[in-house]
Amino acid sequence: NVKKKISSLGYILMFYSDDPQNSIIQNKILTQWTWIGFYRDGWKWSDNTSVTSIKWSLFQPDNFGGNQYCARLISIVFSEFSGIMPGWFDDLLCADLHAFFCQSRKFNLVDLTSDVGKQ
Repeated sequence: NVKKKISSLGYILMFYSDDPQNSIIQNKILTQWTWIGFYRDGWKWSDNTSVTSIKWSLFQPDNFGGNQYCARLISIVFSEFSGIMPGWFDDLLCADLHAFFCQSRKFNLVDLTSDVGKQ
C-alpha cells in the first residue's frame, strides 16, 4: 500500500488542488491514473482535512465490492459522449498500482526563543 510505505518515510500522498503550484503535477498525469492523498474516511485528504467538492467520474464513487477506500485522479478523460474532459476522480482498491506524488508532512515553525529569560 503506497500510503503506508511513504508514511513510514515521513511523507504523505500529495493532495490535489487547482492551485497553480500543482501545474507540474497536472502535466505529469495527463493521460494516466495517479494516486492522490484522498481516502474514504468521510473522504478526507491525507492531512486529514475534509473535502469540499470533488469532480467524480460518472457513477463514482461506487465502492464496488465494498472495499474501494482510496481515490485516484486522471487529468484528461476521453468520453465518447462528451469528448475530452478535465480531471476526474475514481474510487478503487488501495492495493492497485498507479503512479503517485508525495510531499513532506505539513508543519509549523514555532519561535521558542521569544520568551527566553521572561518569568
